[in-house]
Amino acid sequence: MKHLILAKVFSCNASNDPKDLAKGLTHIVVVEGSKRIADSVVPDYIKAKSLVALTPSTTEAQLLEVEMFNIGGQNGGRVQTYYRIIRKSDIGSKK
Repeated sequence: MKHLILAKVFSCNASNDPKDLAKGLTHIVVVEGSKRIADSVVPDYIKAKSLVALTPSTTEAQLLEVEMFNIGGQNGGRVQTYYRIIRKSDIGSKK
């Protein structure tokens, strides 16, 4: 399932995992998000694999097209959500 998210890119590093490289996932990206704990909203950092290199920016959020999928959950197990960054979106850009 593909989504658009607005997130600050905290870091972007080259991937060296052969499985990821075979799928075209050339970078490991950490994006800053947020999550709600009780009545508070706190920062949350999400590690994602990316098809493209992104420029880190902790001050300006970027619009990213991501693919989100869940793995696990069989027999009452925990469901883990994974994010794959497809590309930086150009919606609303001044071209």
